[in-house]
Amino acid sequence: MTDHWIPGRPLHMLQTLFPIPEYAKVCSLMDGHGHWNEENVRAFFSEETVELILQTQISSHGGEDFVYWPHTRFGLYIVRSAYNLARSSDFFLSHSKNGRGLSSSKEVEEKYWKAIWAIKAPNKMNIVLWRFAHNCLPSGLQLRHRNIPTNPACVHCGRDESIEHCLLFCQFASEVWNKVKKRFYIHLCRKNFHSTKQWLFDFIDRASPEQSTVFAITVWHIWEARNAVRNGEGNIHPHRVASKIHAYVDLVLLHLFKTVAGHSHETPSSSSVKWSPPPPGSVLINVDAAIFSNLHKLGIGILIRNHKGECLVACTEPLKGMVQPKLAESWALRQAVILARDEGLTSVIFASDCLSLVQRVNSSSIDRSEVGVVVSDIKRLVACFSSVSFCHVKRSLNAAAHILARAC
Repeated sequence: MTDHWIPGRPLHMLQTLFPIPEYAKVCSLMDGHGHWNEENVRAFFSEETVELILQTQISSHGGEDFVYWPHTRFGLYIVRSAYNLARSSDFFLSHSKNGRGLSSSKEVEEKYWKAIWAIKAPNKMNIVLWRFAHNCLPSGLQLRHRNIPTNPACVHCGRDESIEHCLLFCQFASEVWNKVKKRFYIHLCRKNFHSTKQWLFDFIDRASPEQSTVFAITVWHIWEARNAVRNGEGNIHPHRVASKIHAYVDLVLLHLFKTVAGHSHETPSSSSVKWSPPPPGSVLINVDAAIFSNLHKLGIGILIRNHKGECLVACTEPLKGMVQPKLAESWALRQAVILARDEGLTSVIFASDCLSLVQRVNSSSIDRSEVGVVVSDIKRLVACFSSVSFCHVKRSLNAAAHILARAC
């Protein structure tokens, strides 16, 4: 037990209620059938640690131990993920020393990165925002810092061109922002600027989805105007840039936001989607999971129907403990596969509204993430079927399984 074997609990933070022999192994806490021996676990660890241990998955098919990297989707180490992690750690450490009190919680930072990629704007614009936050756009000062021979002066005003100067503080950028702010009512609060990442996170915190979209589009157009001048394409008046931004924003808001009450952008086909039965001779198994935080438990719902739409089996199962949603969904799918096997079914289609889980099960990649053990079990279990597939369905088409899961 001298390895880091409990996710979220480093070895130096692990304290036991009673001494454990140095030669003891983690397998001594298992029952030999792919489950934890809960009595033994509770005998040696605090309640908080017990919950973490019981949520850690054990393969029912055995296998060798392996190391997993928690900072990538499939738990496999890649240099890029370590580089990004190091940059993030350095940022939080430096700001903590400066006394600005920014939280170093990984969850907090992850929320903001997801918010950037969730902005309703073309990906090329969100990429510019991501690079802005990382302070890695090729501004004049950045290029000089990388020992690239170039003029570090701003193409509009001649001052040293940092990233924030180019996109926020330059007179050219300020005139563009003044025009944009008059129409879309966004507040930049540039006087609170300390660093690109912190300032952007603060902006996202207080901005509406529409304001975030306007911000992403404006930043991209200012950056493009700067590049055009730097590449010798000629100067462009900031009011003209603002006009292009207005037109672009109007187009995006028209198609991606429901700006008028009662108007829907759904097509007739999307609003009339109905449940489709499986082919004759096959069954469709809808599966879902529901988490009850206040009761510290989760529920699993499974519904099996034939090609006529007739219900063959409806199952609901409560499970103790609180887990992450993607782990709960993987548990539910594994239980559905076991149920189908025990019912003697041979041609099966499994349907889940958890897209990431369906992609993992259908992927041939090695999965060493926190759900990888469950995914591996699922792939082994389906070998007993003559025909099997996994598909993603919209939540509205998985409502029956969701109701069953919530009924626990």
